[in-house]
Amino acid sequence: MRDVATLGVGYNPTGNVTFKLFSDPGCSTQVFTSTNNLPSPVTSDWSTPATAGVYRWIATYNGDAHNNAVSCACGAP
Repeated sequence: MRDVATLGVGYNPTGNVTFKLFSDPGCSTQVFTSTNNLPSPVTSDWSTPATAGVYRWIATYNGDAHNNAVSCACGAP
């Protein structure tokens, strides 16, 4: 499985997006991390979970000199 993050606004964003995969609804049990560089859209590395189930992503943009850091909510589309 993979995740994709698109930065919709901002002034020439630079840096990276960190993707974290969680195995629980509250996003407290992290099972995978992938940090990937812009440009947008940014795609995470592949992750193959050890067990079947529902997994949730959080994608976080680190920000830069012109743009604030931002993170999506647990499991947001």
